Amino acid sequence: MANSKNIAGILGPSLMALSASEAANVNVWASDTPAGIYFNGAALFVAGLAIVREHNFWVRDWTLMVTVLGWSALMIGLFRMFAPEFHLREVQHPAVLLELTLPFMAGAFLTYHAYRRE
Repeated sequence: MANSKNIAGILGPSLMALSASEAANVNVWASDTPAGIYFNGAALFVAGLAIVREHNFWVRDWTLMVTVLGWSALMIGLFRMFAPEFHLREVQHPAVLLELTLPFMAGAFLTYHAYRRE
């Protein structure tokens, strides 16, 4: 459980900060390049792999979110590395709001569980 709390304590606030900053600066993605998306995918892949290597526990409690996010980052990273041009689209697309809201909510959930008292 300590390992789960440590990872959630890093992952949760990071997801919240990244989602909020991307929402505030959504226009910067309009000029993104396939190389930028590839680099983003590589970073997601490495982060996801690190999480999965340290936390690959499939249990029915809040710690499952850490494992699922690790595998999600790994898979999204791979996809962005192999298909960097697929992700290019209008920043006004309705899916962009969902893409920013879900990670923020997951980050809030993990932050709560990482820093709450037992």
